[in-house]
Amino acid sequence: LDVNALNAAGESALMLAAETAIATHRIPDALTFARDARSIAMRDSLSDTRSAYVGEARLEEARALLASGDTSGARAALGRARVALANGVGSADVRTRGAAALSNALRP
Repeated sequence: LDVNALNAAGESALMLAAETAIATHRIPDALTFARDARSIAMRDSLSDTRSAYVGEARLEEARALLASGDTSGARAALGRARVALANGVGSADVRTRGAAALSNALRP
């Protein structure tokens, strides 16, 4: 049994569920799915700032927070997402650039 493969599959399914929940305006569900995906992705203490999976989960969490009207929470989640994505996949990756663009759009 490959625990890492199961974790990756679970995280991917939760990310898809979060995206779908946002698209269908089920924001509380989206937050739950995104946070559960982040919990799976944070297997060790370094994951929070170095894992692309954590960064993606934080990005979905930020989108859900934004959709719920929590701009401040979305900004905070985006800041953490950008760090994890930049370290995990690099600053040129489309996910990192997308998080940066959303973060810039939310600047006061």
